[in-house]
Amino acid sequence: MMTETARHPRLPTDTDNGLLLIISGPSGVGKTTITRGVERSIAGSVFSVSVTTRAKTDADVEGVDYRFIDDDEFDEMIANDELLEWADVFGKRYGTPRAWVDEHLSRGRLVILEIDV
Repeated sequence: MMTETARHPRLPTDTDNGLLLIISGPSGVGKTTITRGVERSIAGSVFSVSVTTRAKTDADVEGVDYRFIDDDEFDEMIANDELLEWADVFGKRYGTPRAWVDEHLSRGRLVILEIDV
């Protein structure tokens, strides 16, 4: 018999810090499918929303899919060490905001990063 805990795992309660989970791989390998599955399955998990310089599409939701910024703001974030990581992917830049991740880790959350390689 499967217990409620087995179906809905939780983060350990004996830690003050959260956990950082990085799902990485090339475009199109299923990172988003895995990431969303983990987010739905583990209580206390949050998906990190990247900043990007690419144009917003009609299907994109600001703050859910990405946070859309211009090149100048991205350059400023790099100069101020506000990104944990960043990369140029197909001529557009993507990065992970440091403050948002730090805030959620300090709350004991599982923070999931999805990163193209």
